Amino acid sequence: MGHSIWLLLLSLFWSNLAHSGENSLDWNETRIAWHDYEQGMELARQTGNPVLLVFYASWCHVCHSYRDLFKDPEIEALAKELVMIRVNVDSRPDLNSTYSDDGLYLPRSYGLTSNGEPLAITSKNHHFRYFHAPNNITGYSILMKNIGAARITLM
Repeated sequence: MGHSIWLLLLSLFWSNLAHSGENSLDWNETRIAWHDYEQGMELARQTGNPVLLVFYASWCHVCHSYRDLFKDPEIEALAKELVMIRVNVDSRPDLNSTYSDDGLYLPRSYGLTSNGEPLAITSKNHHFRYFHAPNNITGYSILMKNIGAARITLM
């Protein structure tokens, strides 16, 4: 009997672990309008809004912390001015390779114009230019404000 309970608990643990990938990552979808790449780029072209493009993976522990940035009220407000695109690198290795000029580390955040041109906005990290620390809300809000300013300068 004890052996059966142990096996049941073990199978429940592995089942939860197997399903803890994408669905457990809460990127604040209720308050931020996330788009896939094609949908988001089309919306950017239509609206003229610049893009925040985020690369992540469900297995990436830093990405699990990173998603909490998007629950901050200031980040939520800034997201309304941008087209927010999120790309899972396991689902889109083609895009992951396209946006990898300084490596394939995760997470990475890029600013793009509404027509898809990369903006020269990077972090202060010289080795990982598109990495922003998951606990640096101020730095991330500056990134988003700089991306948002691209709309003004391009019009």
